[in-house]
Amino acid sequence: MAQQKIKFQDDLWYIRRRAALVADAAKIQPDADFVSESIVDDIVFSRKTIRRMRDLLESSPRLMDRSEYLVLLSRSARSLSDAASDLVSGDGDLSRSLSDRKDELSDVSLCQAVMHRK
Repeated sequence: MAQQKIKFQDDLWYIRRRAALVADAAKIQPDADFVSESIVDDIVFSRKTIRRMRDLLESSPRLMDRSEYLVLLSRSARSLSDAASDLVSGDGDLSRSLSDRKDELSDVSLCQAVMHRK
């Protein structure tokens, strides 16, 4: 079976955009009735994808631009972690509507630490 070609740059761009959407939502606090589930889905998807991509990059030491990809992935993890933390600690309607998922969102804050595990 041929090895699948992974488009790291495109995948990283997409992850960064999803993390940025969560960060924007934390800042502007849109109507929770419309976006809360989508925001949680974005957080869960981004967290899983960051971990999968990190594992793949760590297992590919000869990959060209690997170091750059790891830096970009780490930045995405930090952005997602900061946004999740802002949502957990925020006082807007969106933050209040997500209070019952506080533990799940706080777990995302650990996403940054996952990037630096050995």
